[in-house]
Amino acid sequence: MKKSHPIRRTLLATAATVSGIVLLLSLKPASDPAGSVQAGAAGGAPSAQGGVVAGAQTLTGTAVQTDYGPVQVRITVDGGKITQAEAVQKPSGGRSTQISDTAIPKLNQAAVTAGNADIDAVSGATYTSDGYKKSLQSALDQAGSAQGSGGQGSGAQTLTGTAVQTDYGPVQVRITVDGGKITQAEAVQKPSGGRSTQISDTAIPKLNQAAVTAGNADIDAVSGATYTSDGYKKSLQSALDQAGSAQGSGGQGSGAQTLTGTAVQTDYGPVQVRITVDGGKITQAEAVQKPSGGRSTQISDTAIPKLNQAAVTAGNADIDAVSGATYTSDGYKKSLQSALDQAGSAQGSGPGAEAGGSQDAGGGAADSGAGKSTGTQVLTGSAVKTEYGPVQVRITVTDGKITNAEALQQPSGGRSTQVSGNAIPKLNQAAVTAGSADIDAVSGATYTSEGYRKSVQSALDQAG
Repeated sequence: MKKSHPIRRTLLATAATVSGIVLLLSLKPASDPAGSVQAGAAGGAPSAQGGVVAGAQTLTGTAVQTDYGPVQVRITVDGGKITQAEAVQKPSGGRSTQISDTAIPKLNQAAVTAGNADIDAVSGATYTSDGYKKSLQSALDQAGSAQGSGGQGSGAQTLTGTAVQTDYGPVQVRITVDGGKITQAEAVQKPSGGRSTQISDTAIPKLNQAAVTAGNADIDAVSGATYTSDGYKKSLQSALDQAGSAQGSGGQGSGAQTLTGTAVQTDYGPVQVRITVDGGKITQAEAVQKPSGGRSTQISDTAIPKLNQAAVTAGNADIDAVSGATYTSDGYKKSLQSALDQAGSAQGSGPGAEAGGSQDAGGGAADSGAGKSTGTQVLTGSAVKTEYGPVQVRITVTDGKITNAEALQQPSGGRSTQVSGNAIPKLNQAAVTAGSADIDAVSGATYTSEGYRKSVQSALDQAG
């Protein structure tokens, strides 16, 4: 066999090596490796934009009670993204004001940047941050968007129930409903502190599981946690009411709506009414919350059944107070009216309701739903806590204009009654004139004016 020359072998090997290097260099990647990782990350997460309705939405979250005061967040969502965030309510007074002034701007920025409620707490403001995140999530829930930390797919609804006050603290439930079934339940707020923390940590997981299993609010109380269980069930029911589904314990048929009014604070405790409306008529009414304890329990047990019956008979909130239960009756009527407002029905009390508290613009639009023309909405704002008591406003919007404004709740007692009696009519008039919440404070009623404006804004937010 002929032996090849060493120099020839060397030349051939060198040529092969050079050819290999040229081929490798010619195989240039189609894209930068870092760029392809980013693209994969961007494409992997479900986008909220896919099912978002065109146009910006302004959404106000629930007011979350913290150890230092309520936190309530309002956001603007446009094109599936949070474009603005602000605190409608925040802890104030003494050191709390300083902490809020430092923390809230950081939380607002974090919400816009993250696009969801999965944001870090601000150092030194743990309670405020936690309340902010919960309120932010409840606002996102209203948008039905995928930005909420749950990330539910198409067809799923995330619904936050009302915060129900118990003897040991508020209970508020958030559920996910998909295909008419409760697929997830959690407590946004629960009693805490000392023994209450231990009871909540034991009871809440059991109640969450029971809600998913039962698919409604007809679940058993957890032994040793009666108050927490009762509050949980009421908040769960109010969340189901929002879904307009048949899961609610009432089991209404097609066309029926179960509506839960706002919790109205009275001097003896909150009153909150839930009604069933079918065929434009109130077919059932009940008190979800009522004053209790000592003499209050006896008064409520006597008055509430009479008020329930009166609501069904009258078909609106224009019912007589029960003798000996003036405060409870007044709270009942206000909560009943706020439930009717949600129905957008003609049952709302007529133009003469809440005399002295409303400001009618030109008399053209009937207040609170009596014979309202197409395009009229009656909207109840959130109850805003002030240092002198809650302020809650109801407005009528016709063809995009505020035609009527009234205070459902206002500070009262001693000097506060006089201040409210002077300020509220002026604020009502200002809201109608301005057509927005950008109104001047009434001299001598700064806190009431501020609460009024926030409540008006939250009502306007509902109008979109």
